[in-house]
Amino acid sequence: MLTNEQVNQRMSDKLEAKLFYAYKNLEELELMIEGVIPSKMDVDTLTTMQMVESNNIQVYTRMFELVELSY
Repeated sequence: MLTNEQVNQRMSDKLEAKLFYAYKNLEELELMIEGVIPSKMDVDTLTTMQMVESNNIQVYTRMFELVELSY
């Protein structure tokens, strides 16, 4: 059985990984919008996806902060 500190550390690690990949995805979407990376999706769809990913980053960041404060 894991201790509370071990659980908190694992939650922190998982959220950090989620944040890392969310930022990478956001960066990729921005490059697609700018035309640097070719995409078959229209700019409106990419912009919507960019907004969704930004919201995800905001949520993951807040969750990460709360986990970090808990231990």
